[in-house]
Amino acid sequence: MILITGGLGFLGSSLAETLMDKGHRLLLTGRSATKARNLAAVKERAAIEHGDVTDFDWVRSLVLEHSPEVIFHFAGQLTSYESFENPLYDVDVNSKS
Repeated sequence: MILITGGLGFLGSSLAETLMDKGHRLLLTGRSATKARNLAAVKERAAIEHGDVTDFDWVRSLVLEHSPEVIFHFAGQLTSYESFENPLYDVDVNSKS
């Protein structure tokens, strides 16, 4: 099992397609279902969980439940204005997770 945080975004979903084509089992995370369109090629074959990577209890529960062998961390803020509005959250998402 491979866990991809930010798996619903552009980078995460692109990696997911490649890994699925190679036969890997995937768990993808994202904050909302609005980016599910990025997963058209893999959504029926990957497990998807919605949550915030700054919720450490949620991330811990996913890791304990699924025991991923590899974790790719692609979750993060996308726009600079969000980082100016809430810089501590930006650090949590981009660096601490």
